[in-house]
Amino acid sequence: GLFILYNAIPPFFLISSLPFRLFCAIIIILVFAGIARTPVPPCPPRGREGLFRGVILLFFSLLFIGRGIQNVFLFYRKQTELTSLSVSLADLTVCSVWLFRGLGSLLPGRGRDISLLPVFFQAVLLFATLLAYLALSPLLGWAIWDPWGFLLISVMGLFFFFPLQGLIRRPEP
Repeated sequence: GLFILYNAIPPFFLISSLPFRLFCAIIIILVFAGIARTPVPPCPPRGREGLFRGVILLFFSLLFIGRGIQNVFLFYRKQTELTSLSVSLADLTVCSVWLFRGLGSLLPGRGRDISLLPVFFQAVLLFATLLAYLALSPLLGWAIWDPWGFLLISVMGLFFFFPLQGLIRRPEP
């Protein structure tokens, strides 16, 4: 659901066709409703691995939320485009879930009883599609090759890929 939500928010703001906006709005509402109604299975962190997962979510969520807030202010000061704003709004929405899940996984007691698998799965999908986009854009003539961007996204993706592998190999209780 988070991956679909992340990819439905920018077109909602960027495409002016009313039927398409209504379609995106319905998708966004359905994903929010699905997230709100999904029961959260218990998942107490396992020692250092659980702490590491929570810290990863906190760090990257705060990084992307900060960037999103900066782009919102830049848009209102007319220093960035609607494209950047729409992606930043998607970042703010999804990374808020990352933030709450990361905080929840680190809190003592019942606050730790949340599953991190959906969040790490969404993040890995996000970074994988960004890498595909960065690799294919020059081949399709959309942009020039950005080796530093590709390297940065690759490294960030690894921070989510390896913990996801641990969550998959050892199912959460």
